[in-house]
Amino acid sequence: MIEPLILRPDEGILTRYPELAKLAAELSEVYADQEKLVTDNALQLIGTLLWRALDADEAFLQARKRAGQHLLPIVIESGKPEILHLPWETLYHPESGFLGRSEGFTLSRAVPPTGAELPAIEDGPLRVLLFTALPDDIGEEEQLRIEEEQALVLEALGQWRQSGHVLLEMPDDGRFSEFTHQLHHFRPHLVYLSGHGTFKKDYRNHNDRGYFLFESDNDGGELVDEEQLAAVFTGTTVQAVILSACHSGKASSASLNNGLMQRLADKGIPHVIGMRESILDRAGLQFARAFLGALMQQQSIAAALQQARRAIVLPLRDDEEFRQSPLALISLGQWCLPMLLSHQCDRQLVTGRFTPQPMRPTNHRNKTFKQLSLPDRFIGRRRELRKIQRSFREGTTRALLLVGAGGMGKTALAGKLIMNLKADGYEVFCLSFRPENNWRFMLSSRIPFSLDDKRREAYEKEISNQKDLVFQAECLFSLLLEQFDGKVALLFDNLESVQDPSTCTLTDIELSELITMALDLQVDGLWVLLTSRWALPEWREQLYPLGKPVYRDFLAVAQQQKLPKEFLTDFKRLRQAYDLLGGNYRALEFFAAALQKMNTLEEELLVASPSAGDRGDTNQHAA
Repeated sequence: MIEPLILRPDEGILTRYPELAKLAAELSEVYADQEKLVTDNALQLIGTLLWRALDADEAFLQARKRAGQHLLPIVIESGKPEILHLPWETLYHPESGFLGRSEGFTLSRAVPPTGAELPAIEDGPLRVLLFTALPDDIGEEEQLRIEEEQALVLEALGQWRQSGHVLLEMPDDGRFSEFTHQLHHFRPHLVYLSGHGTFKKDYRNHNDRGYFLFESDNDGGELVDEEQLAAVFTGTTVQAVILSACHSGKASSASLNNGLMQRLADKGIPHVIGMRESILDRAGLQFARAFLGALMQQQSIAAALQQARRAIVLPLRDDEEFRQSPLALISLGQWCLPMLLSHQCDRQLVTGRFTPQPMRPTNHRNKTFKQLSLPDRFIGRRRELRKIQRSFREGTTRALLLVGAGGMGKTALAGKLIMNLKADGYEVFCLSFRPENNWRFMLSSRIPFSLDDKRREAYEKEISNQKDLVFQAECLFSLLLEQFDGKVALLFDNLESVQDPSTCTLTDIELSELITMALDLQVDGLWVLLTSRWALPEWREQLYPLGKPVYRDFLAVAQQQKLPKEFLTDFKRLRQAYDLLGGNYRALEFFAAALQKMNTLEEELLVASPSAGDRGDTNQHAA
């Protein structure tokens, strides 16, 4: 390890340079005012003054010589909170530029001695928890791209998960109770906590503190303060926490014990990364991918952070919406927002003393998913996922029937649930009952190919004199459960195609017997998931009616449709479309196509029509 350059600003720095506090306050106000832009020129101004105040030219020169070709770790250390929380990430050297993003350095802040015992460094694999919280009642302006963030994290960690070097958990349940559960049962080494944070000043009691907004059981949000949040890390082996939340780095100028970051660092978490100000959603996504990708290349957490800062120097450059805008060529001051508090800047997250266990190879012979029409990326339905997967995890549910109008996303939600089981190591099979799909052929000729040679031989021998399809299926899934250690799931999709519309009963007796057989195999571990527009009359298992999605989910889907830009930025018109269509996703596709041929007056007449709601409901059921 290269000896770090530790810079200790003297305690009189703010007296000798009173404009520092003024510039820092003004910079914070510009970040808070979303109408104003933070330019690199403004950051260079305060960064240059910070460098001048340090008077560290000679120390810097000598440290660079010692480092040679290695990265030079730069550590800011101070026992004065009002000094430590100056925007040191903007530190600007006259020759090397911004030290917080230059390739030859890393920049972090040292945690003042607290006496806290640091957790032991465990052997790998590295356990990563990506925990995202987005309450249903949050406004459209605060929408987070959860699904895109998860996709980028999977992209960054993909090969390392496959090889067994990394284990990843990404719950769809953003409640504080679920966060606590994950900390103590999954026992992550790295926690990536994504959502909304805030910092509240208490002028009366001088008890300023930070908060993180979790989801709650009543579909709203639950603010958890820094003290509660830090307390749940007791007894864990967490080595690093990344707070990808607005104001997560904020701390009171009166005490180092205030603010989410500082409270977690005081708890003895070796590394804590937070955001000094509100960070753009797009910048946060790019930061996640770059940071985790660099970490997987065996870089230290400080070096990974430095690389991630560089990745968000031009956060809108690759954004389709802003690619042709002048904003694409401006830094917007995002790169200097991530700040690192470390007890030891070179400390590892895990040791390399372990033998990786690669993930079970994908069963390429299982092609039943090709029958399903699934979106490229599942969006939303956090409330449903939270409730359904809780019962899945607790084992209180192994069979579930999702019902709802056409176009509400039943198949998409079922696909998400079944893929989550697949990620947990389950082998999953799907039977679609759309007219164009031959489910009997799939069951008798395709799924048996997933059996290994020994069990395939046993299966063929067992059914050689049996023409009963249900008997064959019971033999098949019993062997699959044996082969995959009881971890098998089966999806029956689009059952309305084989139901009587007036009685809702199944018109195929053999299929009815097949479902009964599958439900009986729950005791052996089989998960059974079904979708239909109508509930089965004799259904005794869990039934989940899929209703109108929350507006935020509808908005996220609308942003993927070919809607005019001016429509997508007019929240009033989007709300009207949401009410008009009853939140129906398929109706939204028709609406988007029709809108391309409408002028403004025709659109207004459609939305204002007294029967518009009825037509939307008709579309909803006809879709």
